[in-house]
Amino acid sequence: CGAGFAGLTFRLAMQRLGVGCDVFDLAPALARADTDEGIVLPSNATKILSDLGMSHTLRGATKLETWDIFGSDDKRIGGADLAAVSAEGDFLSLRSTELIKALLKECSRDASGAAIRMAAGVVGIEVNAAEGVNVNFKGGSLPPRSYDVVVGADGVGSKVRELGWGAVGQGHNAGIVSARFP
Repeated sequence: CGAGFAGLTFRLAMQRLGVGCDVFDLAPALARADTDEGIVLPSNATKILSDLGMSHTLRGATKLETWDIFGSDDKRIGGADLAAVSAEGDFLSLRSTELIKALLKECSRDASGAAIRMAAGVVGIEVNAAEGVNVNFKGGSLPPRSYDVVVGADGVGSKVRELGWGAVGQGHNAGIVSARFP
């Protein structure tokens, strides 16, 4: 799986269960300051992160009360009272690099020998009943490896999804709405 929010959270969940989980990501590095942006964690995400022992990271987040949606003319066209729609907990906002760094710190406590490898994009997968799933990496960055399971937590344009099930159509930004969290 990739080394973004979903991949690292999956790895941490497996780690908590005592299962080793290698992570491979095409990007050369993580948590770059030039890609930092605010992210919104809905209540189900904050619950999962808390259950995985990440409450200390969430304490520094900003609690969101409302969500406003604006059209391209900057007029409000909708929104929600976030406190009213969530029975599970709070909607929170924090910087993307804060969450990635905290997940990496927790994942680094893995004693199974599993690794997080950057600049190692998956370019081929092949299911073999006797060996499991064989994975090949971009440009021979790593030798091929075999796994029992491969999880494609590698983003919207998932290469793993494409390799396993074919290309998925991409959306596009029509430039007509924006969401604002005060």
